[in-house]
Amino acid sequence: FAFLPSLISLVGFSAFRGILDTQTPVKVSAFANVFNAVLDPILIFSLSMGVPGAALATLAAEIISAAIYLFLLRKRDLILWRKIIK
Repeated sequence: FAFLPSLISLVGFSAFRGILDTQTPVKVSAFANVFNAVLDPILIFSLSMGVPGAALATLAAEIISAAIYLFLLRKRDLILWRKIIK
């Protein structure tokens, strides 16, 4: 389930590096990692989900990272929605 969000994050990371913006990918990755680090213990221990909880936390972090990259790429006119939807 995390393949598409992970792929979008990889493309976003590469696109920003391609335009010589290295700070944005670091900030997005740091936010996603902190989100995952906070959500992991909640799902694993507090909700007693174990390994599936860790997987869900990672999936949520990947989805958030992909959404942020899509938003930032669109904001900087690096992607066009009409090209994505076609």
